Amino acid sequence: MNPFDEVLEVDIARLGNGVGGIAPREGSRTVFVRRALPGERIRCTSSRVGRRHLEAELKEILSPSPHRVEPFCPFFPECGGCSLQHLAYQRQLYWKRQWVARAFRRAGLERIDVLPTIGSPLMQGYRNRVSFDVVDGHPALHRYRGDPLPVDDCPLLHPRGRKLMTGLLETDLSSCRRLTVRASCNTPDTMIELRGGLPEMPGRVLRETTCLASRIDGNWTEKGDRMTEVLAGLAFPVPPGCFFQVNTKAAEVLVEQVVELADGDGPVLDLYGGMGCFGLALARPGRAVHVVERNVSTLNAGIEAVKMNGITGVSFESDYARRFLSRAVAEDRKVDTAVVDPPRSGLGKRVTRLLARLSPRTVVYVSCNPFALARDVKILHDNGYTAEEARPLDLFPHTDHVECVIRLSAGPERRSR
Repeated sequence: MNPFDEVLEVDIARLGNGVGGIAPREGSRTVFVRRALPGERIRCTSSRVGRRHLEAELKEILSPSPHRVEPFCPFFPECGGCSLQHLAYQRQLYWKRQWVARAFRRAGLERIDVLPTIGSPLMQGYRNRVSFDVVDGHPALHRYRGDPLPVDDCPLLHPRGRKLMTGLLETDLSSCRRLTVRASCNTPDTMIELRGGLPEMPGRVLRETTCLASRIDGNWTEKGDRMTEVLAGLAFPVPPGCFFQVNTKAAEVLVEQVVELADGDGPVLDLYGGMGCFGLALARPGRAVHVVERNVSTLNAGIEAVKMNGITGVSFESDYARRFLSRAVAEDRKVDTAVVDPPRSGLGKRVTRLLARLSPRTVVYVSCNPFALARDVKILHDNGYTAEEARPLDLFPHTDHVECVIRLSAGPERRSR
């Protein structure tokens, strides 16, 4: 029989990160089923065959999970952004904790205690930014496999951003390739970013937009005032195209965690520091903080933020992490605390080993990928650092993403170097 014609009846045992419900089968391939939940018995048909697993399409729920809930977005499950919208929020937090714990177990770090996941203060309207492709003049998000999905709303976007979206739906966007709508959570500011031509906007959209920006031939043109966001009591300018934490309210909780774990009064290295969301908060008590960020536009926004907030003791440097650390080790630079917040790929082996050679007393590692985090923590562990607990945080409710922050302390032999 063709495996794609066979109807399977399976029991979902657990939830996987990015693969949906997981149904182990003795003597046969494990089955991954998107939208299936642990505790459910379902019928499904194969859609892809791997070496050790099957990806299957959910056909019928024979026995539903008590944690299954009604999704709030009309584009679920077609849109690939919110894969967990049908799962009660407290169970989302439970499984995100399990994913972090599993990553540490796989790395041989079972002794690290993974605390319960800290939830997001907001579960809808939490995003200060959503980006859309423009297809045939209409905003589009993406299906699970990446195909465009025309949409006219996103319930995760801040309410003022959603209001802007209703006006943009009246606009001919065919001259644009990509659209980003931003709405500050803690100020009244909004911004529309367009990659490609600048279409004629309705008057009400212009009145509700603080900054209208378009990028043509690699250069941004801005109309209006610079958008400002406030995070953890600090004001940050947000230039077009610039990275800023998407979930402002949850990011404030993350900053609190980092400040708590990066205790002490010695000099701080803020690596992959962006515009200094961690660095400026750490400098408020009077600590010296050096922020290293490769993106010059983001770095310049951080320099402007220092002036806006009247903070002293913060310096910025544009460089790649590996190159900066190589030079810092060669110069025997003294760092008390290193805060690192790398991209999803993590620090990587070379950068992690260079960080260990720099020998900070404390490393506070912020990660959006538990498996990359576990790999790097294992390298630091093998180089004389220890960690007792990891703190997962949910910056992206209803998705497969989980943030995590962990503090590693240098052992006596490392501190003596």
